[in-house]
Amino acid sequence: MLRSLRNRIIVFFVALLVLVQVVAFLFVNAANSSNARHKIDSELDVGERIFARLLEQNRDRLSQTAKVMAADYALREAIASDDVATVISALRNHGGRINANMMMLVSLDRNVVADTFAANTQPHAFQFPALIDRAARQGGASSIELLNGDAYQLVVVPVLAPLPTAWIVLGFVVDDALAKELRQLTALEVSFLDGEPGHHWRVLASTLGDKEVSMFASLPPLPNAQDVHRLGKGDGEQQLRVFPLEHNGNKTLVAVLQRSVAQAVASFDNLSNTLIALGLMSLLLSIAGSIAIAMSVTRPISELSSVAQRIQEGDYTDTVAIVRNDEIGVLATSLNHMRKGIAAREQEILRLAYQD
Repeated sequence: MLRSLRNRIIVFFVALLVLVQVVAFLFVNAANSSNARHKIDSELDVGERIFARLLEQNRDRLSQTAKVMAADYALREAIASDDVATVISALRNHGGRINANMMMLVSLDRNVVADTFAANTQPHAFQFPALIDRAARQGGASSIELLNGDAYQLVVVPVLAPLPTAWIVLGFVVDDALAKELRQLTALEVSFLDGEPGHHWRVLASTLGDKEVSMFASLPPLPNAQDVHRLGKGDGEQQLRVFPLEHNGNKTLVAVLQRSVAQAVASFDNLSNTLIALGLMSLLLSIAGSIAIAMSVTRPISELSSVAQRIQEGDYTDTVAIVRNDEIGVLATSLNHMRKGIAAREQEILRLAYQD
């Protein structure tokens, strides 16, 4: 097949174009991937600042709500009654209005005297005294803590009459609903994890599915976790940011913001698809052009070859009818001169052979 000059010309041009297109596609694809990763890094940087601001705004909103509730006359009357059942009922009633998931009344000596989590328990020490200390200095405090295996955003405010007589602790669970709300505002996947030295991270709340959250098993403990910006491979690769949450417990609490690399790269697929379509069109045009070029080169060569074959057989009557201004035209003219010269010499030889 490749013995033919025509086929070699066609194959060469088509192969050259395919090679150029493949190299160009690889470069464009690599550039798309790099641009997508840079875009994700920028989104994560912005998302981290937005996320921190949202947590701060949520903390301030809950603190203001808790202060308004603590100033309620009926609630203060219930607290002053020292009737635990009445206090718990009042706490539940007021907490339900602001969608609090748990409420506690803590005495000035840091003991829990009423708890909507466990209404029948005896007074016991409050688990996070440092939070109350901060609330005493600032007039209120908030942090995310672990209670009964779940994460809660706790808000501590004083009950004033007019001096502090007790502390009210409100808890708002950190669950998948909160994570989804934050995702809508940051446009990033949000997860809350807790862990302790020597143990894997445990997912408290997340916008991810079970398959995606399994990758957190490979996340190292703090502070190394903050240096990890990529997890997973192939289509499952994720770019992420890990930052610790303010808390007072023994375990580590972190928030993780992440974005799928595959999804980010998919936004550049239109460019790749356009490049592929252009490549196919140019390939078809290249094949047609290669055939045309090959025919324009090989057709006159075939004519020259045919005339040369007839000259070899002793037929000097055919004239090469190729008129061109290129090398092939020069070759055709030379072949005509050669044909005429050979014909004239043969006639002279014949004349000498039969005439004395």
